[in-house]
Amino acid sequence: MKYETISNYEILEKLGEGGMGQVYKAFDTKLERNVAIKLMLPQVQSGESSKERFIQEAKSASALDHPNICTIYEIGETDDGSLFIAMAYYEGESLQEYLKREIPSYDEALDIAIQVAKGLECAHQSDIIHRDIKPANIMITESGIVKIVDFGLAKLAGVAHLTQTGSTLGTAAYMSPEQVKGGSVDHKSDVFSCGVVLYELFTGIQPFKSDYYHGMMYAVVNEDPPPVTEHKPDLPVELEWILRKSMEKDPDDRFQDMSEMVQFLESLKVGSIDSSQLNDNDTGSKSKKNSSLLKSKPLIMASAVIVCVILAVGFYIWYSPRIIIEENSPFTTASLPASKQIAVLPFLNVGDQPENAAFVDGLVETLTSILSQLDQFQDQFLVVPSSETSSRNIRSASEARAAFGVNLVVAGSVQQLDDGVRVTINLIDAVSLRQLNSKIIDDNFTEKTALQDEAVINLASMLGFELQPRARSILTAGGTSVPGAYEFYIRGVGHLQRFDRREEIDAAIEQFNRALKEDSNFARAYAGLGDAYLYLYRRTANADWIQPAVENVEKALSITDEYSPVYTTYGLLLIERGEYEQALEMLDRALEIDPVNFEAYRGKARAYLAQQRTEEAEATYKKAIEMKPDYWAGYAELGVFYSETARFEEAAEQFRIVTELTPKNAGAFRNLGGIYYYLGRQDEAMEAFENSLAIEPNYGAYSNLATMYFFEEDFTKAAETYKEALALNDTDYNVWSYLASAYEESDPPMEDEYRQALLKAREMAEKQLEVNPRNTGILVDLVNFNVNLEDEAAARGLLNQVVALEPSDAYLQQRIGIMYEYLDDRNSALEWIEKAVNNGYPAEEITKDSDEQLTSLWNDERFQEIVKEQK
Repeated sequence: MKYETISNYEILEKLGEGGMGQVYKAFDTKLERNVAIKLMLPQVQSGESSKERFIQEAKSASALDHPNICTIYEIGETDDGSLFIAMAYYEGESLQEYLKREIPSYDEALDIAIQVAKGLECAHQSDIIHRDIKPANIMITESGIVKIVDFGLAKLAGVAHLTQTGSTLGTAAYMSPEQVKGGSVDHKSDVFSCGVVLYELFTGIQPFKSDYYHGMMYAVVNEDPPPVTEHKPDLPVELEWILRKSMEKDPDDRFQDMSEMVQFLESLKVGSIDSSQLNDNDTGSKSKKNSSLLKSKPLIMASAVIVCVILAVGFYIWYSPRIIIEENSPFTTASLPASKQIAVLPFLNVGDQPENAAFVDGLVETLTSILSQLDQFQDQFLVVPSSETSSRNIRSASEARAAFGVNLVVAGSVQQLDDGVRVTINLIDAVSLRQLNSKIIDDNFTEKTALQDEAVINLASMLGFELQPRARSILTAGGTSVPGAYEFYIRGVGHLQRFDRREEIDAAIEQFNRALKEDSNFARAYAGLGDAYLYLYRRTANADWIQPAVENVEKALSITDEYSPVYTTYGLLLIERGEYEQALEMLDRALEIDPVNFEAYRGKARAYLAQQRTEEAEATYKKAIEMKPDYWAGYAELGVFYSETARFEEAAEQFRIVTELTPKNAGAFRNLGGIYYYLGRQDEAMEAFENSLAIEPNYGAYSNLATMYFFEEDFTKAAETYKEALALNDTDYNVWSYLASAYEESDPPMEDEYRQALLKAREMAEKQLEVNPRNTGILVDLVNFNVNLEDEAAARGLLNQVVALEPSDAYLQQRIGIMYEYLDDRNSALEWIEKAVNNGYPAEEITKDSDEQLTSLWNDERFQEIVKEQK
């Protein structure tokens, strides 16, 4: 049957036909966007039970939220009862079409491979199996983004029991042996199919071939494909190992989940797979019994796990670890650049054991902290904070180079051995992507061990440094000699890297307390508790958390006075308490120990600003830049300072410097665009936002660009661009409200869309309010949303909550007044507006709103008196 419309979708053209149905390009007349409609074939939907299975599978797939998975919008039925799925429509082509045109370069193929693997990783973590991974089900958009389609639907079409047809011959080429044999299928079947696809991606040749269906089935079950290096000798042997590992006939011999495959592919990208990780299986032997990589097991986290924390600060050596360095290593300190700018990438958690994630994260943070402290003893040395690499999800040396302008990268892995733990550290040239040095540290868990001193020496050696006694003393201050204590401490540090989640802060506090039960004189664990309670205060605005933070920091200082970060934390706590002079004393002490402590400089500037000492704040920011002239963050901080003090030309200059230091820094161009906007340089602002988006699609640039369209009264384009922002981050209630405004201002107004966007804004604001129910700004926004949604009772209830909190902010006070006016309470409106005006809010700003209902307020004699008194 030919359709012109399906539900609210206007059919535009037929895109293709596959084993499960026909695919059409259509226009969603309700939300005004192009979509792809898959109309299912009759055999997929025969009988009510099949329909129910289809709907259930499609619903599960629609819950997947990942950049490399096609978004499902709707599941429905046509008027004649045929099932359909409405999905996101992407301009581009399938991988099948792509490979018919050309074979990508190695770097391009590796990028596609990682995206495919990450999409499958996300699905498997939600217990969703694809079952039909093949090039035809992998889309590549015009911008190079991979989108996997048809998740879970293969089960309904019976792919595992297909009859012999021309179309199914192509499908069989990508099946797993267990699928071909009709056995049970789990996520490891997708691992196999992914390996087959990647083999073809890198070589242009299918690994299993036959002109007949049964011949193809035999090849998949019984034949081993030739190594990819036979087709393309320049491909790395590590890639050959990854592909063969994924295409093992026995599911138990493959990667046990896609996370492992993702990790090895990403390690391959940065050149950090150590050859010792490739066991006897990698040289062509079929023996796999002794391979530590065949079946990844949880890391053994006994009390002696301290031995794998080889990157932490130290004390006396009880046991010397076995350090393995490749013989005849070509690497020398001469290979190192004179000016060292370093980023530490997230370490590979071999086996991807969730229970070890915090440990590995803590290990990386500890390494970064050590490197940062080395800064003060070396010239031309810079370390990117781990918060920067994690917040931007930097995973490779090339990404770190593009984002931060670094020339060196430290990567590594933590892996279980049969008798202990192996930690691998790799030093990589971020410009050439060549590995410069590598150290492997194995340990078999002795009763007592202390590797921190040795770790610092090894790390310094890799970088060509020789540590003097004073440096060692500072770097090892506040440590412990109790292995169990250090294990808990590292886990606490790892949990604290995810301080945006309350449960992670609580977990960090638990781990630090467990460390202190093992060693009550462990200064760094007390300092960790101080940081955790400070984060808890900032997250909840509950002042009860300040005192335990202070107590733990003071306890740390009573044990050691040589640990700079604890003085920094103390200074920040004192700023929160309004004790600015004492805060400055603590921060100055932090800088005495570590003269290049960037957080201490930032804290000093905050303390000066709180005292209205703007000149000293500016001088402090400039001093931080003087200490690290190649560090972009100093210029960014100064740029923010200038923008907050309305010195926009100077702010623009700082952000321009950031773009020069880090030309692939999307955030820098986004900030520069914002400053240009405030300067009225609209064309330059637009160009900066577009440059930001060219580097990477990002929420902030889309939102800012949409706001520019809004004020240019191009409301249709504003709405479209706000939706682009929300596609990347749909949790910001402000942007949902801006989208609602764009719909409302459209000609004619898009009333249904306006209401839906406003409902979403209210929903997101209510979720954010759960974090801090005393947040007056969110409460007033919610009053506004409910007024516009004509829910007067809810609006009044929320407004009562705001008033009970007695906000002193003039801007909030005038907003409260306006909300009262909208609720027809003129007396209360005037009362709050008078408070705002008396508190310094400009009366002329209030009257800029031309809303008819507010015009009545502006004309009220009592309002005129308030304005007159301010003048």
